[in-house]
Amino acid sequence: MKIPKKLKKEIKDYCVLNNITDIETFMLDAVKQGFNIEKYGNAPFDLSKPPEIVEKEVEKIIEVPVTDNAYSKKLKLDIDELSQKIVSLEKQLGDEKKSVEDLSNSDGSLVKNLNNKIKDLKIKLELEKNRNIKPKKKIHEVEPPPKVGLDNVINWISKSERTDLYDD
Repeated sequence: MKIPKKLKKEIKDYCVLNNITDIETFMLDAVKQGFNIEKYGNAPFDLSKPPEIVEKEVEKIIEVPVTDNAYSKKLKLDIDELSQKIVSLEKQLGDEKKSVEDLSNSDGSLVKNLNNKIKDLKIKLELEKNRNIKPKKKIHEVEPPPKVGLDNVINWISKSERTDLYDD
């Protein structure tokens, strides 16, 4: 195994300080120890004995629902009874819808005719109202009396008529 020179020098210096003579064996033990720490964690253990297995008894609590069978049966009967009522009411609703549809189809043309007659009568009523209205007579307006002042004395001349008065 190749070890970087700097690390190998540090290990040799450590061995000299601690009076370790077999440097190769020390390095191999250090690698094993580092590997074991990586593998098993940083807890103390003895490699000569197998790990002790401790069995623990765990109680598991299971909840069981408690039911009242008589009440449960009564509820089931009520549900069945209500389901039958729903079916019956849905059938009645369908029958009523059909009868309403039949009535609307049979009376539909009658209602349409009556609505048309109402519209025609409204139009005739408006025509009769308008026939009797006479147009209002226009009241002839009386010319206002002439104003007293400069307007009566001076006759103003428009610009187009003034061109012959002034030479350009």
